[in-house]
Formats: sequence, C-alpha cells, structure tokens
Amino acid sequence: MQIKVKPLVVAMSLALSACNSSDSSTTPTTSSLDGIISDGYISGATICLDVNENSSCDAGEPTATSGEGGKYTLTNIKVGDENHPLIAIVDTGAQDEGGRSFTKRTIFSAPKDERGFISPLSTLIHQKLENNPSLTLEEAKNELIAELGLAVNAAELLTDYVAKEKSEAETSNETKYRDMHRAAQLLTTLIGSELDKAKLAVPNSTNEGAIFELMMKKMLAEKNTLTAKTFIDELKDKLELEKGNSSADFTEFDAHDMNHVDDNRYANFDTEMAEHEALQTGACLDVRDDDGDESDDTEGSHEGHDDDSGESHEGNESDDINESSETCDVTPTTPITPITPTTPSTAVGKALYVSKSCSASSCHGVNPANGMNKIWRAVNAPVTRSAINKNKGGMGFLVGISDADLQAIADYVKNP
Repeated sequence: MQIKVKPLVVAMSLALSACNSSDSSTTPTTSSLDGIISDGYISGATICLDVNENSSCDAGEPTATSGEGGKYTLTNIKVGDENHPLIAIVDTGAQDEGGRSFTKRTIFSAPKDERGFISPLSTLIHQKLENNPSLTLEEAKNELIAELGLAVNAAELLTDYVAKEKSEAETSNETKYRDMHRAAQLLTTLIGSELDKAKLAVPNSTNEGAIFELMMKKMLAEKNTLTAKTFIDELKDKLELEKGNSSADFTEFDAHDMNHVDDNRYANFDTEMAEHEALQTGACLDVRDDDGDESDDTEGSHEGHDDDSGESHEGNESDDINESSETCDVTPTTPITPITPTTPSTAVGKALYVSKSCSASSCHGVNPANGMNKIWRAVNAPVTRSAINKNKGGMGFLVGISDADLQAIADYVKNP
C-alpha cells in the first residue's frame, strides 16, 4: 500500500554569485541556484540542473540534496548551463516534514523558463513542452488549467500554492489553492505508481530518465479504451468529486481510482523504450532542441535538419538502427500537423540542400524523399534553427545560415 505522499514543490530564487577571474573581469564564471522543496518540506531529495536534458541527475551536473526545511543550493553552475530544466528525484529514503517516507521513487521536473517552482504541475507543463515544441510556456499553462478545471490564472499556476492555501483558509472562503494542492497530491501518487509499473515493464533497463519521459508521454496522451479519457481527463473528474470534502486522503490513489485500468498500456513498453533510447542516446541521430523537442541529428558536421517537423507520416516510429551504418529507416509513429509554407521555394532549397552538405552520403542522401536519417524532420525550420544554435551533431557551423535559407530547405525537403 502506498503511503500518502505530498507533492514536491520547489520554490526557487536565482542567485547569481559571480566569481571574478584573476584579471578582475566582471564577467561571471559560475552562479548558484537556491531553492526549497516544500509541501511538507522534503529532506533527502536530490535536485539537479539537467544540463544534458535526459531527465536524470548525472555526474558533473550541479546537484544538491535538500536538508532541513527542504532547502538546497546548487552551486558551480557554468555560464550558459543555467538555461536547462530542473529535475527533482525523491527516493524512498526522503521524508516530508510530517516524517512520512516515500514508498515509491518519484521524479518531477520544471521547464527551463519557469524554474521558480517544481511540482507535479510543473512536471506536466514541462512534459507538454517536450512533446509539443510549438507550444509556448503560457499556452502550456493555460492548457493544463483548462484540462484540470482549476480556478487560477497562468501566473498563479507555478506559485507556492501550499503557502497560499494556508493564507486562503485564514482570509477567504476560496479553495482554488487547496484544489491545486489536491491536484498535486493526486499526481504525486499517480506518477510514482505509473513510474513503478513502467520500470517493471523494462526490468533490464537502467535508463530511468527515458522510462520517465515515455511514461509521462503516455499519461498525457493515451486514452482509456473504455472511457476514451486520458489520465488528465480522469484526474479532473476525481478533483470535482473531492472539491466538496474538507479533507481528502490519496494514500492508495492510483490508476484504478480513476477507472483508468488498461493492463495493456505497457505491453510493448520494452520495444518503445528501445526506440526512445536510440533517439535519446544518438545511436543514429540525436537532437534535443531548445524547445525540448526530441529530434535527431547525424553525428558529424552537416546540415542536420532532422528535428521534429510538421510533416504528417503514417506508421509506427521505429528505427531499425545499425550503429555501424549511417542510415536509419524512418517510420514515425505520431502524425503531426503539417506546416504549409506560404511561398515554397524548392529550387533555391534544393541548391542549398546540396551546397550545405545535406546530400552527402553520410548525412541524408541525394533525394530527401528517401527519408535517410530522418531528413523529413527538416520541414520545421524554427526547430532546425534551435538545433543549430545548440550545435547538435556538429550543426553549429551553420550558425550563419539565414532563416530564409532554412525555410527554403524546409520547402524543398517537403516537396523534393
């Protein structure tokens, strides 16, 4: 039986502690990040700046363990590394302020542009942005508010609702922060339960970050075959039932409590994980752009327009990857809304495709229609720009290419 677990809330303030170089330069070389894990304050939790964005706390990444009052400080953050999401891992040894231990290991995250507060709610927002790079942070917040039926605005969603709930109870008859707190409580136990099931489906995998990402994607997108509702849809129903109660106990809450019982949802999880890990580790291609979209890029210097695109494809996303080969078969899984250029310039795009080394045999081949190394993802020019800016797969050498040229290439790849 799972003990009631309160949500993780990381309230952060960015404290830039500049360390001047020996030549008295004022340019900061490192910074620090102070935060609190609260509701109740969690001690023994691990917090890290996820520099390589793999949803894990790895060696070399700024990492801290929360102490009394849930406080922690991340130090020695290199300039530029602060622009990454945060990961919070609460293992079974962690405790909240009430002395309760966590019976299931749980992971939460917060997007790079909103790191003042980490909770199950910030986790959903972060994963929405990961799964749909066309969303803005504001849009993701408003989408979640609507999905959960919360009575708050976007600015309030990632604030410390625990502290606000106490003030709310003392000064008004409103319950909007209490409702947020309950939503987080439900999500805490639900995420822990689902992560545990997902791990059991791939017992030989040690890539917890990839398991977490894929599990969260299922929670956000997959629908119960009987109710035609996602976990988030059914969570809203559960919250509506609890609004009239002065207190709520979610000790044993999991998918069964929301009628979301689908024993087959992890049936092919091992296969899905193999594909997901191949993309994540770059067995053939790997680009995780600034928008958090998981895309792919050939290793080495080339055009590398392999980011998640607006192109619509049919079939399952399955890469028959031969790491000794330079090609990957492409059969993407999720249809994506196509992006239609207003004035396609395929002739210009074709010339650029050749001159920028895209057609080299080690990159994408002479004809984009063959789909070599996921070149079809290049139809999304803004995402390609993001990958170039991060020098994914050696694409940084293209930093001087214009947006117009990127769009021309995108037009050509879409209609070769």
